[in-house]
Order: sequence, then C-alpha cells, then structure tokens
Amino acid sequence: LPMVIAANGNLVAVGSSRGQVLVYLRSSLHCILRYNKLQVSKKMLGIASVTSLSISPDGTHLAAGYASGIVALWSLKSSALVVDIPGIQRASRWGEISERSIFVGHHVNDVVAHIKFVNPNKFHLISANDKGLAFFHRFSRSITGANSYTTTRLFGSASNRLNMQRMTTIFAMITLDEDRKDGGMGLVALSTPFKLAVIRSLPSVKTLIRFPRPKVPGVGSSGYASCLAFSENLRKSGREEHILA
Repeated sequence: LPMVIAANGNLVAVGSSRGQVLVYLRSSLHCILRYNKLQVSKKMLGIASVTSLSISPDGTHLAAGYASGIVALWSLKSSALVVDIPGIQRASRWGEISERSIFVGHHVNDVVAHIKFVNPNKFHLISANDKGLAFFHRFSRSITGANSYTTTRLFGSASNRLNMQRMTTIFAMITLDEDRKDGGMGLVALSTPFKLAVIRSLPSVKTLIRFPRPKVPGVGSSGYASCLAFSENLRKSGREEHILA
C-alpha cells in the first residue's frame, strides 16, 4: 500500500507499506527507479513501512525515513544507497537515559514521520519522529571514499521517550530558507502539541523562537493537530515580510 509521497519538479516518489520506494516521471508516470527494502542495511529486520520522503532541490538525491527508525539517503543518478542511519537500541529505564544518548538519533521502531533536506545542500538532512524528537544529519565522504555521517539532536528531550505524563509528537516540520543559494542558517519550524519552535541548524544548532500553544478550555493536547506553511515574499504595507502560518 502507498504510505507517503514527495514531489520535486518532474519527479514523484512514493513509499509503500512494504518498504519499497518508487520514483516516477510526473510528465509520463513512467517508473524510473525502484528501491527495494532488501537494498537497505542488514540492520533493518523484517518489513518496515516507508513513513517519510524528500527529494533534494536539484533532484539528484532522495531521503527516506522508515517505521523502524532508519534514515536512508539514495542517489537518483546511480540508483545506489549512499548511506543509511540505523535506529539505536531503546533504553528501558530512566537510569539508562544519558545526555549522550540524545545525540545519536532515532531509536529502533521510532517512526520517522518527517524528513527534509536543508536546502540547497543535499548532504544535510533533518528528520523527526513520532516521539517528539528531531535530529540534524550531516553526510560526508572520507578520503578513502567511504560515506559517513554525524547526527545531532535538534529538538526534543530524551526523557520524553519514557515520560508517560507528557507524551508528545511532532505534528509538522518545514524548512524556512530553502530558496537561499548559500544555504542560509538551515532554519526549520516544528509544531508539537505543546509549542511551535523555529530552530537554526547551521552553523550550529540553536533555538531562535519558541511559542507555547494557545490553551483552549476543555481541549487537551491530544485534541490538537497542526500544519505549517511559510512565505518569504509576502508584501505588506509596501515591504516584504516573511510569514510563518
């Protein structure tokens, strides 16, 4: 079954419940690439649904997030897997959560619900899971030709994983400076049941804006949902304004 879709220019990518990613030409609906779950790292056990997709601005790379906690980066030119980031083993007790653990990424079976390229750099990714954590991934190639990555926590607390009194998630995630040719600050906006945050990912991670969600009498956090949209060129009173809705 199709689970998620992403489009950029003439490319359309579809992810399935059985871990497949299909890439089509929008003009002809011809399938040009097919990524099978077996092409992903052996660390992926069983069938994991594709839960998020993103195509790089230049149309050369595809990022996929899985229900198993894996993030994968594919080359659309060579049809090859560039690198994949496996999920880490989950802590089962409060004492097993350390500050170090929040920097390594999604846990096994955390659903990677959102994934975005930090435009225009196709080797910088931001991903977020259903437990309310977001991570910034930098991919690079070593002098030996091997692909590698580093992952840094962008948003959320490791304690959220086990705090049943404050369960959270990330409703929506968008990048805000994708049209900047220099990459800008890698700005991303996130909305949760409790807050809206704007975060800088480059050159270092920093929260710039944080707004609490308005309280509505009789409606708990589970009663909320949200979406985000951004405009850089909205004219108001004779000047350009950046608007986040």
